[in-house]
Amino acid sequence: PTWLFFRNLVYKINLPFRKEIIDHIFSSGEVLTARDLIYYRCLVHRELQEQGIYLDFEESISLPEIIDEIPVKRLHIKKLGDKILIGGSLVFSREREIPLSVLRFGKPLVYSQYTSPDKNGSAWFHLTPELFAKTQELLNKLPEPEMNRLEQYAELVFSGKERIEQLRTAIFELSDQDWDIQIDPELGNYFVAKIPLQVELIARHEEDIDWFTYEVRYHYRDLNFTHEELKRFFRSKEEFLHTSDGRLVFISNPQVFYEVEELLSRSEHKTDQVYRSRMMNLPYYLKLREDNPAFRMQGDEWLEGFYEALLKRRLEGPETLPLYLQTVLRGYQKAGVAWIKMLAHYHLNGILADEMGLGKTIQALSAILSTTLGQVSLVICPKTLLYNWAAEIDKFHTNIPFAIVDGNKTTRMEILSNPNVQLFIMSYSMVLGDVAYLKNMEFEWIVLDEAQNIKNVSAQRTSAIKKLKSKHRLALTGTPIENNLTELWSIFDFLNPGYLGTLNKFKQNYLPAEGEITARLSLSRMVAPFMLRRIKKDVLLELPDKQEQISWCKLNTLQEKLYLQILDMVHKKLLPEGKEMPSYIHILAALTKLRQVCNHPHLANSDILPELEASSKLEQLLELVTEATNAGHKVLIFSQFVQMLSIIRKVLEANSLPYCYLDGQTKDRVTPIKSFETNPEIKLFLISLKAGGTGLNLTAADTVILYDPWWNPMVENQAIDRTHRIGQTHKVQVFRLITKGTVEEKILQLQQNKRELFETVIEGGQNVLKAMTKEDIKKLFSYSE
Repeated sequence: PTWLFFRNLVYKINLPFRKEIIDHIFSSGEVLTARDLIYYRCLVHRELQEQGIYLDFEESISLPEIIDEIPVKRLHIKKLGDKILIGGSLVFSREREIPLSVLRFGKPLVYSQYTSPDKNGSAWFHLTPELFAKTQELLNKLPEPEMNRLEQYAELVFSGKERIEQLRTAIFELSDQDWDIQIDPELGNYFVAKIPLQVELIARHEEDIDWFTYEVRYHYRDLNFTHEELKRFFRSKEEFLHTSDGRLVFISNPQVFYEVEELLSRSEHKTDQVYRSRMMNLPYYLKLREDNPAFRMQGDEWLEGFYEALLKRRLEGPETLPLYLQTVLRGYQKAGVAWIKMLAHYHLNGILADEMGLGKTIQALSAILSTTLGQVSLVICPKTLLYNWAAEIDKFHTNIPFAIVDGNKTTRMEILSNPNVQLFIMSYSMVLGDVAYLKNMEFEWIVLDEAQNIKNVSAQRTSAIKKLKSKHRLALTGTPIENNLTELWSIFDFLNPGYLGTLNKFKQNYLPAEGEITARLSLSRMVAPFMLRRIKKDVLLELPDKQEQISWCKLNTLQEKLYLQILDMVHKKLLPEGKEMPSYIHILAALTKLRQVCNHPHLANSDILPELEASSKLEQLLELVTEATNAGHKVLIFSQFVQMLSIIRKVLEANSLPYCYLDGQTKDRVTPIKSFETNPEIKLFLISLKAGGTGLNLTAADTVILYDPWWNPMVENQAIDRTHRIGQTHKVQVFRLITKGTVEEKILQLQQNKRELFETVIEGGQNVLKAMTKEDIKKLFSYSE
């Protein structure tokens, strides 16, 4: 039969084939043969449909059967006297089998007879390029046959001891690939098959959301194995496994069995092949299914929904964030909140490991406060970050009653017993001191900020925190591993106790010198579902060119004592009641003393040693630069006080942190600038505020730390502009270290409230003071804890 293709329609031709008719047909359209239509349907139609293009067929046109699917490639091995015959076939659905010899034509469509258990017949078969390639690959691996009868009988004939031995080796290597090799029983175990184990886990969740059950099945095509059978075999150290039907097989992927053993070690054995496991183990099972094609896992509807949630890192349904947060949070932050809430929904706990500056604090607060209905939660952080948490709550969650747990023992107990507080914020050291009281409290959430603080497994602090009770837990850290993998184990032991096994078993599994890559890959699979990490380059489009953040500090006991002494002197000698305003020079000198105490008490009193512990701000600086440099950032550190920069230098040297240095006395400015810009090992640059105001272009830096605030914000902006200028390809993060309740906070408030005033000031604090009212100056000399 012949058809006519005309104006995008196909018509069957039933006309007498006179010359004038044929001429008219060929001048009016295109004539298609049956083979043309089949080629079209197999090779063109699908691709056209993807482009939205369709070809209409007249209803009377019936196309022959076309089998267009991926077949099983099968080899038949049998014995004929002293010869070995290998035949090949392609097996399509319903066991329709055609000889492998059809590939000799080299055409994507062949018309062939087939055999099947139901009936024999003929049809068109679509053969993909992969079939041709795989068959050629097979022929290349087999030894040269005595006779090649592929074309006539679809068989290869092998004889001779050496050639048959080569054939045995080739078949052994091929057997665990995608060829179905069927060996005649007459050959016994002369040909040994290499098989890859397939594992099927059939899981169901229990009414108790914290548990699920699963059944383990091992198989390979028509072979089935029990776990105990495989266990005996692998313990025997034998090379080949005897199957129940008498065959010998070689298992090519024994690691699959040992991975199942690892799964079972986390489970309770219920009956025969059925096991029970904690829900926190399910993400590992699902990750295994994703990474290893030998594993299949079938779950009920609930478990499949859980798997989807893990993949998407969120629950199904619309976002439930309060409206005020939807407008504040960036896209990646909303995704982080959704991930935390998804884990909490399934009673799981994780690590938010975003890079510094991406807003881990606001994500954590938004997650816990949008899932908590009046219950009490606890945030544990370094003492240097207590007031940063408070500032974030004041800024974004003003309706949440919270308290910083600080002060003496009596004061702390009073705060902790306050029934109106919904969120307590404590330092790690305070938790250690109050653990006897805290371990009797039931928290909704416990959040560890800078969670690497519990990296030391044997530390009292770590032990104390792991005694606390909560429904949900969250760890925040940009560096979950600083030195070794046991630090990660300690954090997970807090989050999901038992998930990574005992510490000794963890060390055996993941710290050996040999097989390190395999061990690390296995560990990565374990922790991946419970860790979310984004770095700045991942979310670059969502970040502003310049982000500014206040990092709040608090005076330590030594600083506070000295600060109050200076204030007392000021109120007695400079600002007594009823006395006229003193000289602005004296006021400025007193304010400078207070600012020095905020930086480091050694600047105001040389009898105090310039040690790290003497200044809470210096401790906070060290934490900031350590996290920033570990993440690969280059940092500029500015201070007005050259003496302060000298103290910082000693701290950096004590912690083996290389740096460049520049102040007003530096004669050679080119060398340190070039070193910082070009040397990847040098990530820190200390610069005095005035020296950094002009003539610098440091676009290698992407982080700026203003160690102390200056009266004139224009001077600070000039310092920031050393990085944030033409030629900068990075987003710039700015941290202002401000001591809570001190003159530094008052300067910040004046900058914000009297911006116009400060924009008119060229330089120096004295001009600013002259423009202030008496009330403004008195506020500078107040202190609030």
